[in-house]
Amino acid sequence: MWKHIFRQLSDDVRNSNYFPMTIFERVPEDKTTNEIHRYKTDWLWFPLFIDALLEMKPVHNAKELCVAKFKSYYNGNTATEKALNEFNENYSSDCAILWYTKDTFLYRVLNKALRHQDIETILLLHFFIVDLHNQLKQEYEKQLNNERTELYRGQLMSKEEVETLKKARYDHFIYINSFFSTTPDRDLALNIFAGAGQTGSDERKQSVLFELKIDKEKTKKVYANTQHLSSVPDENETLFTVGTIFHKYGDVQYDEVQHVSIVQLQLISDKEAQDLCSGGYFTSEYDRIGNATSIYAQFIKVGYLLQKYTQNNFDSVKKYYTLFYQLSPLICHAGLGYVTSETREFDLAWAHQDEALRIYKSSKGLHDSPEIEFLIYDCLGQSFRRRKMWDLALECYTNIARIGFNFFLLGRSATLHRYFDIAQECEQDGQSQLASDLLAKLKLADPNYYSKVKLDQPRKNNFIRRSFTLLYRWWHA
Repeated sequence: MWKHIFRQLSDDVRNSNYFPMTIFERVPEDKTTNEIHRYKTDWLWFPLFIDALLEMKPVHNAKELCVAKFKSYYNGNTATEKALNEFNENYSSDCAILWYTKDTFLYRVLNKALRHQDIETILLLHFFIVDLHNQLKQEYEKQLNNERTELYRGQLMSKEEVETLKKARYDHFIYINSFFSTTPDRDLALNIFAGAGQTGSDERKQSVLFELKIDKEKTKKVYANTQHLSSVPDENETLFTVGTIFHKYGDVQYDEVQHVSIVQLQLISDKEAQDLCSGGYFTSEYDRIGNATSIYAQFIKVGYLLQKYTQNNFDSVKKYYTLFYQLSPLICHAGLGYVTSETREFDLAWAHQDEALRIYKSSKGLHDSPEIEFLIYDCLGQSFRRRKMWDLALECYTNIARIGFNFFLLGRSATLHRYFDIAQECEQDGQSQLASDLLAKLKLADPNYYSKVKLDQPRKNNFIRRSFTLLYRWWHA
């Protein structure tokens, strides 16, 4: 992966009129965009990952770790080694845009990693991504009163990609996987970057001009003119942060004179983006996932979505959590504890969640996250239950009852049904108070829960009847 990512590109895409943009559904090809269909969730893990990453504070020695890693792979490349030394000596967070616009390894590797959704490289460059986003945010705030509402981007695209854009409906969205360069100069975008007049409608690579309409309202997906901060001010570039979402607002038109396809896109509002990424356009798969109230929980949720996206490729998900060891040992161990519990490696799950619980308790003010606490006790409870260590399992379930099922994170239906069965076991073992506590929290999490329980066993049916007595005692205690 690293050798592939770090391989020198023959042409710097910044100075080329070809910038690969693909609308697709799977990862293997380079892409700058994803076409997002309503009710489709396999794309969702990456936007949530990027959003959480932008909120997470980088580790204190992030730059040094990054430079050391790059030096090991660029060993012998004199020009890049020189640039790395200069970066190590002179880089600071207030010059992220300057370094992004330099003709060095940084621009190429960063956007390559974002287009490939390469988590390892993205985490290595986390500090720079955060710095670049924050500097764009500062400039965005300064430029809010600017009147310009239209920007342009020219590039070459494959004929297949152009056809996909033509077929995309108005209710489809385009998610930009990387930082996104535009210009206010239509002629520059058309003639230089799109190469108008140089390709025909039947050729493999075709000229495309994007016309971007920007509503003047405040947005979290910031953008700013970076001319005064750029190493190439003549480009007069307006740069969008990673994760910007657009939608089509017109048909793709073909200019017979200029031999260029014209695509009209509009930046979506924060409300549309929030609905899109919080489940407003999705059905059962996403509805099964709880809301995350902390960054740590958000990364665990991303891992769950990645698990579904890779069709339960647990090795990939384990690697995802392992990569977090430097950035957040809590995420690493809690995530690995969940995955190993799913793969029924209960000894490993116990070890990981025990360490996660130690980290969580030792820095409670830093890591306050009821979702993570719920996940830890849930996995530990399963491990103790499998080992028939009932006293320790009961201690975990007591904590689950304290936290409440409103803070479940993964697999709503499965979680509620499992704890109904656990409450039944508690009641049979003489733990009526704990059984009633669990049942009460189930009822609070889902008032209609009992109507959904499949009464396929007389014992379960009898417990439903007895549970009302337990709940009555709980409410009138």
